[in-house]
Amino acid sequence: MSNYRPKHSRSKSYEQQSPQMSKEEYRIKKEQERAEAYEMIDEGISDALKSPESFREYLDMQARMDRYSVANTLLIKKQLPEATQLKEFKDWAEAGVTVKRHQKSLMLLEPKEYTRQNGTIGVTYAVKRVFDISQTTARQTKRREKSNDPAKLIPALLETSQIDFDSVNSLPDLNAIAFYDNEKNVLLVKEGVGDSTKVFQAIAQELSLAEIAYNSETYDRNEALFPAVCASYMLCKKYGVDTADIPIDKMPAEWAKLENKEIREKLTMARDCVNEIGRNLYRELNKEKQPRVADHER
Repeated sequence: MSNYRPKHSRSKSYEQQSPQMSKEEYRIKKEQERAEAYEMIDEGISDALKSPESFREYLDMQARMDRYSVANTLLIKKQLPEATQLKEFKDWAEAGVTVKRHQKSLMLLEPKEYTRQNGTIGVTYAVKRVFDISQTTARQTKRREKSNDPAKLIPALLETSQIDFDSVNSLPDLNAIAFYDNEKNVLLVKEGVGDSTKVFQAIAQELSLAEIAYNSETYDRNEALFPAVCASYMLCKKYGVDTADIPIDKMPAEWAKLENKEIREKLTMARDCVNEIGRNLYRELNKEKQPRVADHER
């Protein structure tokens, strides 16, 4: 019997069986990949803004893939909208998981620092290739939609706020439930509102405005309002609060005149609010679940 050995290990993906390239060929390939990724991002923005439903789909995915940048979320949505867990080939291998044969990897952008000729540090973006868990032999667990009681979330949301809050009888906008006063840096919440879902939505929106104000050199409530609305929607989606009444379909008319880069900046505002507020809220909600550490002798 012949001692036959395959030329390529079955543990390797089809895409990794590429011939050796020169440094120049490799550089050209990477530049082409990066150009393709940015083109895909632009297409993703156009797709997201086509209709209220497509924009909602983008926000749903950004809420689910919250640790990814806006650009990478758009890339994931364009390539594999049902993706849930992404890793590089080597990371799947280290976890003892095999990528199925002939699976096409997904392109993401990864920041890389470099030193300029004048000695300063710059940042560029390189393409990183990843595979979703659905492309591997790993067992997938069905994702369950969270459903939380907003009445229980509101105290935690206020407790983790970085600004003071106060209950008031009325607000400048008679229809408003909460209002962020930038001049006094305080969150005002209207008393006696019985609908806890609307209260959570309103507080999430106004805290997002506070985040935007804190991270901006200049603050204009009107300009920051729609990103804050988007952030409120994503926070509600993330924590299982109803989103039906959040007006994400009322996109400002001026957005139609913005360049794709400017739209990404607006969406990044929303995503950053979700990350900051969501991280603090998660810690507060899980505080009691943390293992207790024995007191040291005094």
